[in-house]
Amino acid sequence: MRVMALGAHPDDVEICCGGTLARYSQEGSEVMMVSLTNGDKGHDTLPPEEIAAIRKKEFESSAAVIGAQAYCLGVLDEFLLDDVETRLALVDVIRSFRPDLLITHDPSGCHVDHRIASKLVFEAASLSYVTPVKTEHPAHPPIMPIYYMDTIGGVGFAPEEFVDISDTFAIKKEMLLHHESQIKAMGKRLSASLVDIIEITGRFRGLQAGVEYAEAFRPLRAALRVRTERLLP
Repeated sequence: MRVMALGAHPDDVEICCGGTLARYSQEGSEVMMVSLTNGDKGHDTLPPEEIAAIRKKEFESSAAVIGAQAYCLGVLDEFLLDDVETRLALVDVIRSFRPDLLITHDPSGCHVDHRIASKLVFEAASLSYVTPVKTEHPAHPPIMPIYYMDTIGGVGFAPEEFVDISDTFAIKKEMLLHHESQIKAMGKRLSASLVDIIEITGRFRGLQAGVEYAEAFRPLRAALRVRTERLLP
């Protein structure tokens, strides 16, 4: 399979579905990780341009852990908008990779960028197979299934499917630790460690699923987007 995971910020997919992406990679799937924003508001003292450059390198290093491609759309952090320019840019990214499956934020996310990202992914996926919508790459014909990944800390999320990440949790943690700037900055902002967040959430979802560690998902249930076979690892 060709799997594209799209987050609003450079560390989002690692936090919410990094163990699953590691499993996809181990099982031979091609994985692409996309950050819609450049993360330039991710530090309280470093200038936006500097932290954006740091986070891009962290994101690329994290993706390299599982041999995934990394792409940053480059929208300003905290100002992700559902506009024509951004929508078309995302359409072209999807068309360039030609995924079989998309994973992104749940519409009920805790951050405005997460909510907008969820909406943009649905819209861009719907446009990517429409031939009269012109971008640099040709239309990607399939109507792709979309899976929503867990929210930060699992708040407000009702899982429908689980992925056992007991054997890939250490890889997920390694991916997250590449985001050194955010381990420090978000620890202060959230009064909680990002490492603790993935540990606690992973164990809790594992408890629900009867395994040591798990990640939770729910599919977008819409005509032509559902499949008869299991798409998650």
